[in-house]
Amino acid sequence: MEGLRKVEERHAVQRQAPEPEAPAAGRIPSRRGKVSIGHWVDPAVRRQLAQIALDRHNYEYELVNEALNLLFEKYGEPPIA
Repeated sequence: MEGLRKVEERHAVQRQAPEPEAPAAGRIPSRRGKVSIGHWVDPAVRRQLAQIALDRHNYEYELVNEALNLLFEKYGEPPIA
């Protein structure tokens, strides 16, 4: 730790506190109270999802919610997505 202090003093490095996260109130209304989940997929999966959404005049997130609800039902959970 002492070595780090010397480097800070010598090079005038100043630590800053991390910026606070934006409050949930700043989110757009449709996202308040919700969280994001991500998943890495093969590009072909992404294209196929996009094509299904186009063909059915839906948004991709609606199809993902539908898929999650089907998964929940399969495992005996209520469809809440």
